[in-house]
Amino acid sequence: MSIAAEPMSVDSDLLAQVAKKYRGEVRSFQSGMFDDAAEFRAKTLQDWNPPSVVARSLTDRFLNLSIILSHMPFEDAFPNELDGAGAYEIHLSVGSHHKELRSPSRVPAAEAAAWAAAIFGPWANDAYSLGAVVKRSGGQPSALHFALYLAGEGTPRQPPSVDLEHRPLSIV
Repeated sequence: MSIAAEPMSVDSDLLAQVAKKYRGEVRSFQSGMFDDAAEFRAKTLQDWNPPSVVARSLTDRFLNLSIILSHMPFEDAFPNELDGAGAYEIHLSVGSHHKELRSPSRVPAAEAAAWAAAIFGPWANDAYSLGAVVKRSGGQPSALHFALYLAGEGTPRQPPSVDLEHRPLSIV
């Protein structure tokens, strides 16, 4: 596991804009992860169909963002994790494309981080930026990725031992 010394800063003003303008979308993402007390609902995770949404960018009028949430049990994703019984990774991907041309575009990192913090809600400071896991042939990231790791009892845990830098989210 590689946790970066420098966290990924989340602009609190941009976070507030995302949370306000897209509150319905953010709530749809959170409804499968949290109950009304903001506690993880592990018992329904197997039946959860994670949502995805396309939203207009708040920082670039020419872009649409594609936000996709997924989840995977540690047993499948990280079989070498001995303490991972019942643990899950909740994974968020944020991509972007030109809204008229529909061509892929550079993902606005600050806005992607604000979406991640809004969706991970009360556990945003326990989430991590994974950066661009895959790049297109032109060198631009196809998407920016974020992860929240949860132990079997539904509480945040450290990332698994993988060769991927994890930058903690930090709301500023």
